[in-house]
Amino acid sequence: METLVPVLVWDTGSTEFLGLAASDWVAVGSGLGGALLGSLVAGIIAAWLQVKAADHAHRLQMAAIDHSSKQHEIARIAAARDNAVRLMMRASQILVHIRATVDSLHRQLENANRYGLTGHPMWARVPGIVGSTRLQLFEVDELAPFLEAHEFALVSRCVELGLQHEVLVASIDQYNRVRAKMKDLIPPDALEDGTLFDSDKEKVLARLVPYTAELNALMAQIKHRSETQLSRARELNVLIGERGEKLFGPGFPHVNPAEMDA
Repeated sequence: METLVPVLVWDTGSTEFLGLAASDWVAVGSGLGGALLGSLVAGIIAAWLQVKAADHAHRLQMAAIDHSSKQHEIARIAAARDNAVRLMMRASQILVHIRATVDSLHRQLENANRYGLTGHPMWARVPGIVGSTRLQLFEVDELAPFLEAHEFALVSRCVELGLQHEVLVASIDQYNRVRAKMKDLIPPDALEDGTLFDSDKEKVLARLVPYTAELNALMAQIKHRSETQLSRARELNVLIGERGEKLFGPGFPHVNPAEMDA
């Protein structure tokens, strides 16, 4: 049995193929080509729009991140400035207290000189020091802006002055306590405005001997420390103002020790 194989034959003498004329095939080809081209162009446009949309979204996201970062930086600088101002205020409080201590000592010594007691021991010329104030030491947050700026010398001077002031205040408190105990041993007629006078001096001094050595040592420390710290506190306040202005601009507050003396 023979097998018949269908064969597609195009009559070269004919302008038809599969029942369609050549012109029809051109039309079909043009239609298919146009459809493919249109689909391709539409796909390219859609992809481009997606890229643009993604790029726009990315730009918005980056802008939001940048804005948030700037806001965070503004807040950080504001907090750092507040801490630096608190440091300046604490340093100025120490300066005011040390200056008041020195002034109190000088006034009492001048008062004793007016009564001819220049040659007497210091404890006999200084009844007590009013206004001893224990201030809080500098805090880490207050020092942080200057640590971040590598102002290590300034930070060191702040810590040193704070500790020295603590010792000064403790010495003043101890002097006042011991001096108050001595007052009970001094007859009322030997005192005027709290200052010891010559009446029956030898007898009075004999009762005060156990206290005098401590008082003399304390007063020598207080006078030396207060006068030394006054100079250092002045310099530190000026330095904090200069460094604060360098870090935070000309609006940073200053303490002018010269104006305080006026």
